[in-house]
Amino acid sequence: MSSPSHDSPLHPRPPASTPDEGPALHPVAPEQLGPADTGLPGLRSWNAVYAVVVGVFILWVTLLIMFMRSYT
Repeated sequence: MSSPSHDSPLHPRPPASTPDEGPALHPVAPEQLGPADTGLPGLRSWNAVYAVVVGVFILWVTLLIMFMRSYT
């Protein structure tokens, strides 16, 4: 029994990036990122990432309390 080929239709290879096209998955090369950069397109600083995480947590807790009170 032979192993599946990586070029088969079921297992396509991702397109290779060329220097002219830039990296396929990362908008910024890792060499260009500083220690304070996140590499995320919408959240440029770690303070923004932490603010979003805390905001989503507060939203979830608020929704849980709201639904708990409305269904009891």
